[in-house]
Amino acid sequence: MDALLTARELAGLLGVSAETVLRWTRRGELPAFRLPGGALRFREDAVDEWLADVPRDVPNAVK
Repeated sequence: MDALLTARELAGLLGVSAETVLRWTRRGELPAFRLPGGALRFREDAVDEWLADVPRDVPNAVK
């Protein structure tokens, strides 16, 4: 079974705030689902796929 992460755990792994993770989820940018009690969870494999598809910003100074 895939590992399930909370918004706080995922935020720690991504180096962003939990609010940023929740914002991405509300916008439909980050795959998530709710447990029967309503708690939000993220499948680790789905997050890995999402990260592979997210465009990376490249600074203009890099040539």
